Amino acid sequence: MKRYYILIVLCLAFTVTSAKSTSCKVVSDSIVEFKIDSLKLITFQEILEQQFEKYDHVKYRYAGRSEKGFDCSGFVGTVFQNLFEIKLPRSSREMISVGEEISKDQLQIGDLVIFKPPGYSHVGIYLGDGVFMHSSTKLGVTKSSIDSTYWKKYYKTSRRVLTPN
Repeated sequence: MKRYYILIVLCLAFTVTSAKSTSCKVVSDSIVEFKIDSLKLITFQEILEQQFEKYDHVKYRYAGRSEKGFDCSGFVGTVFQNLFEIKLPRSSREMISVGEEISKDQLQIGDLVIFKPPGYSHVGIYLGDGVFMHSSTKLGVTKSSIDSTYWKKYYKTSRRVLTPN
């Protein structure tokens, strides 16, 4: 019975991991075959990085919400919808009121970072180590340092939308 429990736990683990090839068979509470070519546990940061890689350098497009082009809030909204089935407000100005406000020194992976340069608002997703991903008017989907001269100057707030259950 213990082997059966271990097999179930391992098979469930594969639903949140990626593996090149896996074969699990259970016959009369005993393991007949179990083969793993490669196993890689995926962290929350890696899941967000995969979304970044999917959209890396997609061009900026005002009001865009697709691979044809994103504006900043369209990109953030698409990532949250794809990964977490969370529908965020359409604009970065509206996103300033979602979730819980947190200070810059409390930032965690997945938090929203909101900036207020002259004439517009901007939003991105914090990836850790002082880096956030966003859709830039010049570079399209990209990563930037929250402490770069430009973004540090216009940092407004951070919001925690994702909370542990």
